[in-house]
Amino acid sequence: MLVLLMVSADFTGGTQKLITDLQGHFPTPLPTTKPWRPNNTFGDDPKYKDGYSEQWNFEAQRELSASTMVSAAYVGSKDGRLPHTGLANAARQASPSGTATSVIDALRAMPWVNANITYSRSIGLSHYNALQTRMQRRFTNDLSSLVSYTWSKSTDVSSGYFNVENGTGGGSTVQNFYDPNTARGLSSYDIAHFFS
Repeated sequence: MLVLLMVSADFTGGTQKLITDLQGHFPTPLPTTKPWRPNNTFGDDPKYKDGYSEQWNFEAQRELSASTMVSAAYVGSKDGRLPHTGLANAARQASPSGTATSVIDALRAMPWVNANITYSRSIGLSHYNALQTRMQRRFTNDLSSLVSYTWSKSTDVSSGYFNVENGTGGGSTVQNFYDPNTARGLSSYDIAHFFS
């Protein structure tokens, strides 16, 4: 069904009518006075790309006897184009408590829109480096034992998805959405020492 509505107004005498005064004449209600205040808005960059991982390792093994072997290895990786998610319309800088909303809004990329627009871009990165050692011994009847130790460090700019930071119920936020390097630190899943 097509509905055409002709509305005319005479502005020659200085009489004006706001479009909201005509609300009852439209089949679909007009937006409220603040149409750019969405809640729980989430979006992805249209140029979002798949992530990648570059991995490398070097291992030295030494046979101590016919049944015992030890080894030491360096393992590393660099991952790029990882998800980097944050509030894309947050103010460019922090403001003191009590700062007027209009001043904070002026610091936003889009001052007429709320800051709660969660946006993802594929600009995250991470690095992993580790020393892995192990000792393996073979016994008779196809039994063997393995003891290993890993000393590692994992850093990134956006591993806050799992709410494991800052203890139970913790979480992290991106400090500056437009500069991911300000969020670089230990990964939320970093385990420095692992013995098995």
